[in-house]
Amino acid sequence: MKDTRIVFAGIAVLLLLPVLFQGVKNIWSAANGKNIKDLWIRFLAVLVIASAIILFIVSLYRFTIGYQAPLVAEQFHEMFVKRVNRSLSQEEFLNALKEKDLTVSDFVYVKDEDINSYNFVHGEYSVALSENIYNNDDGTITLYARYQGDGEEIYTVLTLNMNNNRWRAVEHKVLTGDELENENLKRRFYEIKLGR
Repeated sequence: MKDTRIVFAGIAVLLLLPVLFQGVKNIWSAANGKNIKDLWIRFLAVLVIASAIILFIVSLYRFTIGYQAPLVAEQFHEMFVKRVNRSLSQEEFLNALKEKDLTVSDFVYVKDEDINSYNFVHGEYSVALSENIYNNDDGTITLYARYQGDGEEIYTVLTLNMNNNRWRAVEHKVLTGDELENENLKRRFYEIKLGR
């Protein structure tokens, strides 16, 4: 997510700089000509164009973080780590996911008693997402996550569904037993940076 914000901030700067440079130049020339009406028209034009660019970048950013499955998974796992670390209760976790529009209404989640039984311990975790995204027959997709911390390595699976150009979590569960022999877990994972 941090990298995405940096990219969009860079795009905003690259689009705004020429507009602001040309706008200030035009405003300066109007101010030197003592034409107050022309000065205000140019000032308002620059303000409208800059505002339009900012609105475009913000709406494109919001679309992108909902449309790109790895970015949705990253937001989800950031919230789940807070829950594992007991920064969020189960109810706060579900409310935060709902507020960010990251889940469907009948979302299946890892309950508190499951977190305790799966050897999640209170502490720092690094989280890595599967490099591959797996398509399911029902139109959903699957992404795996690897949690590492305090000598523990725990794998979870997140199932997402596309609705109105936005991915939302349908199910999140911890993998156990035979599920850990899944060949997809032997493929590459990339670590995500969590904003703690």
